Amino acid sequence: MATLTAAIGKADAAARKTTGPPPGVVAATGEVAESAQPAAPAKAKAKRSPKAAAQAAAEVNVLVASATADGLRAMAGERGLPTGGTKVELAARIAAHDAAEAPAAARKVAGPPPGTRRTTFDLPEQDHRALRVACLEEGVAAAHVVRVLVARFLDDEAFRAEIVADAAANGRVA
Repeated sequence: MATLTAAIGKADAAARKTTGPPPGVVAATGEVAESAQPAAPAKAKAKRSPKAAAQAAAEVNVLVASATADGLRAMAGERGLPTGGTKVELAARIAAHDAAEAPAAARKVAGPPPGTRRTTFDLPEQDHRALRVACLEEGVAAAHVVRVLVARFLDDEAFRAEIVADAAANGRVA
């Protein structure tokens, strides 16, 4: 074993004489030069989940659709953000700022509540947008709004009569 180590040492010494030390190694001491040492790894930017990215994009879309350029500039100014740029850029800045300051989202339950059935319905585009904006502003899920309205329709006779009368007047009777 000692002869093998000595042979390797001699081969290394011979290689250094002909080729010099490896790049970044000080020849006199054999130590790695400071400039050759790898830099400390940069902190990795936290990645957003696809769901968080989609939510941020939805908030930008709602801001762009529901606010004027002057309104977005005012909102950016209130948050201490730059006020230049297009509506989309302003909305993205505001959404990113608000997302950074927002508390962690409450854990959502996967899937519909037990014992429920899915119902789909169509809304006029303006009503759908208005509902999305109102729910976003109030922090309420649109599905919850619909559940409350259904419960009220079933429990409140006056509300039910109002809905039936509206349906009859607008030709929406089943």
